[in-house]
Amino acid sequence: MESRVWSPRSRLSTGIGLVLLMVGLAWLTVWLLGKTGSSDGAGIANVLALPATVLGTVISMYGLRVRPQADDPAVLADRARTLLTQVITHEERTLQRLLGDTGQPSPADVGFTQPELLHWRTDGGDRHGSLDSIASFYQQLDRGRLVVLGEAGAGKTVLVTRLLLDLASNAHETMTVPGADSMLRVRVPVRLSLSAFTTSIDTTTAVVRERLDVWIAEQLTTIYGLEAAVARALVTSGWVWPILDGLDEMDTDDADPVRGQAVIAALNLPAGPDRWGAVLTCRSSRYQQLANGIGAGGSLQDATVVTMQPLNVDQVIAWLAHRFPAPGGPDGIQQRWQPVVDALRADPAGPLAACLALPLRLYLAVTDYQGPHTSPQELTGLGRDDLDNYLFSQLIPAITAHHARGDGSHYDPDDVARWLHILADHLAYMRQQKHSGIDLHLHEIWRTTSDLRQLSGWRGFFTSLVYRGMSIVWSHPSPSHSVKRLNLYALRDSVGRRRAVGKFGFGVAFALVSGVMLGFLVGMQHGHIVGLGSGIIFSVSLFPLGLAFGFIDSFSDTQQAVSCPSASVRQALARDLAQVIVITFAAMFACGFLSGITGEFYFGVVSGFMGGLVIGFRNTPWPHYARALFGLSRAGRLPVRPAQFLDWAHSAGLVRLAGIAVQFRHRDLQERLTTQPSTIADSHHFASDLE
Repeated sequence: MESRVWSPRSRLSTGIGLVLLMVGLAWLTVWLLGKTGSSDGAGIANVLALPATVLGTVISMYGLRVRPQADDPAVLADRARTLLTQVITHEERTLQRLLGDTGQPSPADVGFTQPELLHWRTDGGDRHGSLDSIASFYQQLDRGRLVVLGEAGAGKTVLVTRLLLDLASNAHETMTVPGADSMLRVRVPVRLSLSAFTTSIDTTTAVVRERLDVWIAEQLTTIYGLEAAVARALVTSGWVWPILDGLDEMDTDDADPVRGQAVIAALNLPAGPDRWGAVLTCRSSRYQQLANGIGAGGSLQDATVVTMQPLNVDQVIAWLAHRFPAPGGPDGIQQRWQPVVDALRADPAGPLAACLALPLRLYLAVTDYQGPHTSPQELTGLGRDDLDNYLFSQLIPAITAHHARGDGSHYDPDDVARWLHILADHLAYMRQQKHSGIDLHLHEIWRTTSDLRQLSGWRGFFTSLVYRGMSIVWSHPSPSHSVKRLNLYALRDSVGRRRAVGKFGFGVAFALVSGVMLGFLVGMQHGHIVGLGSGIIFSVSLFPLGLAFGFIDSFSDTQQAVSCPSASVRQALARDLAQVIVITFAAMFACGFLSGITGEFYFGVVSGFMGGLVIGFRNTPWPHYARALFGLSRAGRLPVRPAQFLDWAHSAGLVRLAGIAVQFRHRDLQERLTTQPSTIADSHHFASDLE
């Protein structure tokens, strides 16, 4: 049975019931306190209290029962309406950063076509289409199964993002039109990065399908803050239309695509009515490898496959004019871009046209030469390979020149390239360890710092001693260990209040049970009276610890989508520091209380302080993160404040956010930073542009 959610009627019924229940308990307490007396008032109190208690319990149970279930159509429709608004806002901002543009994002109208030779069943649709018509193309499909193929930088992510925005806007308009049915069922398109989905290679297809559904629901909770039960109901009931980006990024290039095969096999498995729809993106070569594979994987059956087409010269010129308009000039474009336009028209099959025909390279050119004092004419004299390398090499100098830090200063491009190389190297290592090689979590950077530059002399000895001690005292949390945030508003939500009652109740029970058990052990040696007294003392001393654990668990919540990379770090750090402080004070009270009985109060307080730090920081990444950051920043391999640096990189368009994870804006950029970290061209025209 699905979990239930709260409605106004259930809240009212439960509230009235709880009030009556508390009144009844108060009367019973008065009666118990006066039980030793001989007057009839005690009996009267008992009689008055019993009906109120019974009535309150019945009404409370009724209020709990009348809560609508998570899969109630009214609940799902309400959450879907909210989710659509969140998805539209989130993806429009993502598209804006992908394009490096401001205002309403408007990508180049890149085209696509279905391949001539097919080895799989299709889902219908026209032979050709373009970005501007992608929504109508998709709505012609019978089942809504689409695979978008293309080479690196061909515009696959931009195309499916445009599809998502068009579908979500249409669905939102349908749900919000005056007179629309409040329980109208719509599809909510949600784009997710498949690189974050992990599954065992020896798992059955049915289990992979189940885990995929669970993962999609978890992403809805993490990114958009949906209740877990409602997210599961939206997925399993077919309200969510998954757009799974980056099938080719699930496995390393030099390994068999076993994870990708598992996902395709799972999507080919029936999962209930109205659950066939799905959109995948993948590099062409990887998908061909999957399609030629033997076994349950292969290609996505009953799906229309389209291949991204390069931009033609007119499309390139049109987008350049959109980004650098000059309404009174030739072609409506700024004069400094006219030599590029002339070169494109003079040789539409030449190296410059071939390079700018790829949306990623076109973005690089626009970004590299966005300054009014730069000269795009430099591009017209370069060959194909030189163009590619030059555009990538000028990206970081251009971005550092045109995107200032918060204090108005500018990062050095060599520093930025070196720092991004360290982060890209970290992701390459994580990928080798069978974890996501795309999603960067800054608190895990310590996992790849075993090769830190050795410090000499007493500094090296002290650093080694501290590191060894930290490794013994604080265990290494696994990469799957998810950090949480501190949600101080948890009690405003009914689910949070119920969870708080359970967590605090568990903490109190922990103190009482532990005290009783310890008292029982003492009583076995020194008699029942001493054991009873010891049990009370132990329970009192452990009570704050129980409350501390209850407090931390009650106000800990799953991290949700953030607006900047540093927010995720701040959320996790604040939660874990609160845990350390609360547990340390509770441990100081417990040890001080117990030691104070024997006259060793200060020893107990100090012992509690040390023990609280050990317990509080256990299974948190921050001691290891601090150690790694100290070494990396001293070696110049990361800035002293890497979270602030990632905020800048995010606003400048070098990285993007996927929920709470940071990703490089494109895999090509990540790979080049891994293999060519120091390729920085002369940035004289960027420096002059600032003058």
